[in-house]
Amino acid sequence: MYQDRISAGGNLTIETGKSGGAGGSPWRLYINSGGAERLLVEVEAGQPIRYAPIFATQRRMPAGSITAAQVQRVVVGWSNRDESWHLGMMLAPELAQQRGSRWCELAHWPDSDTTLYGDIATQAGESLAAHLDRPFNFVPPRPDDLAANAESSESERFSAAPPRTAAYGEAAYRSATPAPAYPVAEARPAPPPPLPALPLQFERWTLSQRSPSELTLKLSPSWGRARLLRALWYMLWAGVFVILAVTSLNSGIALPRMGTINLPNGISFTPPQETLVYAGFVCAVILVLAAFANLISAARVVKRIEIDGSMREVRGMRGKRIVWGIPAADLEAVYASHVVSSVKPNSSKPRTVHYGELLLLVRDAGFKHLLSQHNFDDKISPQPPLDGVDPNEEVIVPLTQHTAQTEIHAAALYIARTLNIPARYDQRVR
Repeated sequence: MYQDRISAGGNLTIETGKSGGAGGSPWRLYINSGGAERLLVEVEAGQPIRYAPIFATQRRMPAGSITAAQVQRVVVGWSNRDESWHLGMMLAPELAQQRGSRWCELAHWPDSDTTLYGDIATQAGESLAAHLDRPFNFVPPRPDDLAANAESSESERFSAAPPRTAAYGEAAYRSATPAPAYPVAEARPAPPPPLPALPLQFERWTLSQRSPSELTLKLSPSWGRARLLRALWYMLWAGVFVILAVTSLNSGIALPRMGTINLPNGISFTPPQETLVYAGFVCAVILVLAAFANLISAARVVKRIEIDGSMREVRGMRGKRIVWGIPAADLEAVYASHVVSSVKPNSSKPRTVHYGELLLLVRDAGFKHLLSQHNFDDKISPQPPLDGVDPNEEVIVPLTQHTAQTEIHAAALYIARTLNIPARYDQRVR
């Protein structure tokens, strides 16, 4: 069934439009971000391909637009590596040389069954090809080539497919698509241990997966409730101080007296009789101000952090309002920082983690704090994080799935993979 609007992975939406004729309409790609749709790509018959700056940055494309002549063909293909359908363009050699790749992906559809989204991906691709007046290629799933495809790139595999001339899935098409050849390695390293499954729970935050290309760090509601209870507690004691002070003034009995105060230089004095009463009013005012400060800080805090892989951006959210945003292009790395216990040489005793932080290193702006953890159940290896390094040395090293040992390590890797930036481990020793 034909659809005018097609949903894709990563909060993307495609408007297929109609090509040619007076009633033609553009092919468009949107991203749904922060509750609003933003246009990423627009293709109108006979016109250049226009796209947003964030798309140009993410896909390493020339700023503004390219011509249809710079596109060799439109491809929809299946990738065994991530079990998804992919829609993209194979670009002309000159442009591919500038970018470092012929393949420019537009959208993808996770589909482990291979049968759920093939038709709508094809519809989106055929419509785009018609708007561009370029050939359309279809690369179907090939279970017999699962192992080889798991190691190949989309560019290698999709560029090998001939133009589609018959209905996809036909045996003739399958036999016409050659399988890429790869050298056989004599030995392979042991696979890394799996990361803890999402969601990951921290003291105040929870990291969860919102979509295949978006993660969310959400502040625990208990933090807001604790602030509210603290404000109510301050208000209660402010009321107690006011009642005691007013009662002392209106009771008709003598006001409480303070004793004589002797200063070190031999001077002594007795404060006025009303001093303690006024001190009660001052304490009440201070407690009321502290209560309001708690309520204001609770209302102004960022309650959700979105790690958006499609837009390659990190956003701090308060409700639907974006409080701050950092493009992934401005990020150097995700940092997992731990303060760990020292160990004796050649010790086999696990290390204790005393404190941990998850941070973003922003170019020219320093670190952006995401979360902290004070209590750890994890024990980590006494071995140094890098061969040849003293285990008690404070170092910063690349963080990989092989070296991840705590949930903060795992969170850093999940975020780094979503944004396609490095992850690093910062070890501090106490």
